[in-house]
Amino acid sequence: MYFDVEQEHVFLRLRFGRHYEALRAEHNLQEALSRLRNAS
Repeated sequence: MYFDVEQEHVFLRLRFGRHYEALRAEHNLQEALSRLRNAS
């Protein structure tokens, strides 16, 4: 199966909109989850 990384990146940005930045991989998962909850 073939995956285009750039296409997936664009799809996720479109799908999650302003919440996309909160989904970035981080060492501190608790902080990332807190930011995601507070973004709405």
